[in-house]
Formats: sequence, structure tokens, C-alpha cells
Amino acid sequence: MECQLPAGPCDPEPVGAAFTPSPPSVALEGLPVLDPRALQELRAVQVPGRPDLLGRVVQSFLRVTPGHLDRLQAAIAAQDGAALTQVAHAMKSSSGTLGIARVTWLCWKLEQLGHNGALADAAARLTVLRAECVRAANALTEAVGPYPAPR
Repeated sequence: MECQLPAGPCDPEPVGAAFTPSPPSVALEGLPVLDPRALQELRAVQVPGRPDLLGRVVQSFLRVTPGHLDRLQAAIAAQDGAALTQVAHAMKSSSGTLGIARVTWLCWKLEQLGHNGALADAAARLTVLRAECVRAANALTEAVGPYPAPR
């Protein structure tokens, strides 16, 4: 199932640069949903006869993602930049390991917003992140097999 990205503000500039609103799809356009090289790297470190490393990493990501998304939403609602930074950083790390580039980028942007205490656009970014998590779950399922998708 292909998700459409909702329109909303986006900050494609580095931290400290002037804010330039643009649709998130413009900033995300050049990024793949899933970079297969990351999956290849995880497969390469698989020890024969041991539990499926890639499968376990994918299952873990899909299992914890709904809770992370809920915590991001709670942090935004509470205007808690520190909590937003912490949860976004955790999601950025796990999605980066799996090569989920769009999710990683959005988490990086949310992490920056939380760190800077500039949460005005965080809710719009979270909406896009939720859609990208669904796209990523679908891409992971296609690449490595079915696992429960995040909500």
C-alpha cells in the first residue's frame, strides 16, 4: 500500500539557517524509502546457525515504532523539547540501521526541533513521519518478509 505524503511545512536548511517552508515531499524526494545496502550489511554480519539478525532488527523496529510515535506525539502536545529530542534520536538510530532513509531524515529534523525548542512545525512533521513509517514497514515486509506493521 502506497501512502501519500501530507502537505506541510518543512525546513530543508541546516540548523541556524533561515527557515524556508516547503512541502515535505520536496525535501524527501531524493531519499529512498529503504536503502537495500543497509539490509545487505546486516545480512553480511549474520553468523550461520544463529538467530536471524535482520529479522530480529526489523521485528524490534516494527514493535517499538508505535510506542515511539505515541511518545513523540505526547512530547509535542506537552511542548517538551527534551522528550522530543530523546525519542526522535532513538528512532533515528534504529531507522538508520535499517536504511529507512526518509524516516531517519524526519527523525533527525524532529530531533533538531526538540533540541532547539522550536516545536511549531513538529506536529506536521510527525504526520509525515507516521506515513513514512507505514511506507517503511511495507518496504521492509517486501524486502525481508511479513512482520506486524506499525500503526
